[in-house]
Amino acid sequence: MDIGRVLIPLYDSPFDNRLFDMAQQIVKGGHACLQVVYFRAAAVGANFAGLEDATDDLMSERNTEIAAETTVANIRQGLEHWAGLHGYSVTDEHAVGIPFQLSFKELVDDPTEALTLLGRLSDLIICVKPRRDFGSSQQIFDTAISATGRLTLVVPTDPPAEILRHVLIAWDGSLQISHVLAQAIRFLRLAGRISVFCYPDANCDQASVWQLVQYLACHGITARQLEVRRTKPIGETLTETAIAENVSLIAMGAYGHSRTREFLLGGLTRHMLKNTTMPLLMTH
Repeated sequence: MDIGRVLIPLYDSPFDNRLFDMAQQIVKGGHACLQVVYFRAAAVGANFAGLEDATDDLMSERNTEIAAETTVANIRQGLEHWAGLHGYSVTDEHAVGIPFQLSFKELVDDPTEALTLLGRLSDLIICVKPRRDFGSSQQIFDTAISATGRLTLVVPTDPPAEILRHVLIAWDGSLQISHVLAQAIRFLRLAGRISVFCYPDANCDQASVWQLVQYLACHGITARQLEVRRTKPIGETLTETAIAENVSLIAMGAYGHSRTREFLLGGLTRHMLKNTTMPLLMTH
């Protein structure tokens, strides 16, 4: 699948070079449009219980507006600078036949509905790794993963310089990882090295790994299976294997069970988001 449009949602955090550098690597050799959307929280309405309270509320609302305007100005400045360095033109709307376009828009209020639509009309979503101190980062991740059906690249605090240097496929035969592979074939062709992680349990056996290797071979991709022993839980084993193999990107399915069950039981998705320092390429 060719990458035509990459969606980069921003919310609590301002302009972040990491997201754009990752996009540049992923679309290397292509002419993809980058769509940057800043989701700004709506100002709280004034409380007219009394004149003094109303004045305070209006001042607070105005201060919030000023802060938001400053954030938008900083994002635009960062976009202009990054675009100039990488040969992109900054525009309000994408046009046919013009390569290397970067559009920016600001939307107010809850990002769920708008992100769902924009995500479904994108080929890839790139977002920051969810953090407890940034509640909206979790909201953006959950929406991207659960509501769009598109690949989501989750970027950690300190991503590798070359994200496609060594890709590790966490294979379990699930529908989720098959969705990842179907959409990520173009990325995998650009990878310097591809390894397959298969945790030895009922969800993975040698026959299914062989079929995976054959599938990739039909796309001109060479992959090798790693030796994995079942001495620790799957999350720990996957994390330790990725570190030992000096992996730069992990491709895996997300939320193999419902989000509620993952939360209650402590699923692999939550473990990887919490414990790995590597970029994750995921979808549900």
